Amino acid sequence: ARFLLWFYALEEDGSFSYRRAVLRRMKGWGKDPFGAVLCAIEFLGPCRFGGWAEDGSPIAVDNPAAWIQTVGVAKDQTKNTMTLFPGLFTRAAREVYDVDVAQTIIYAYGGARRIEAITSSPDTSEGNRPTFVLQNETHHWTPANRGLEVERANARNLAKARDGSARALSITNAHKPGEGSVAEVDYRTQLDIAAGRTRSGGLLYDSLEA
Repeated sequence: ARFLLWFYALEEDGSFSYRRAVLRRMKGWGKDPFGAVLCAIEFLGPCRFGGWAEDGSPIAVDNPAAWIQTVGVAKDQTKNTMTLFPGLFTRAAREVYDVDVAQTIIYAYGGARRIEAITSSPDTSEGNRPTFVLQNETHHWTPANRGLEVERANARNLAKARDGSARALSITNAHKPGEGSVAEVDYRTQLDIAAGRTRSGGLLYDSLEA
């Protein structure tokens, strides 16, 4: 609950406090179910800032152009998340939102919104305009499998959102030191931010070991 609240924290101008987030937990903690629910919220739920209420609280609205991607450098990395969606959307929800659940892609409102699994190279993913990206198992995203290039392509795609509302969440186990994985880069960035060695902000890092 704490992580979820911080992930949707807002600045005074209504923009998100964090553009990227990392949830690092041990194997079996439930990162994929958590990530799948977050994808579903971004897909259909009230997940965007819609102004301030009279009492000063933020008004949440849905995103009519939701384009959600679950990304991995191997097919099995996205399968763990995608197989959870059929059980998340009730029959009533499917009827109300016109949800069509397939194996690698899910549509709503007649195709106006989508959740899709991406396991392609950074060359083919370049140019997309996702509104939310779930990066699966980034401790396996290494230079050897072009994982760092995939992460950079995702970052460029998300940066196309002019209001800064398109964001990424990485779910990962502890990285193996020395592999140079995306998870290791994020971990070192978090340490630098905490120590004041860099002024880079916008990264929400949550780990029981951190």
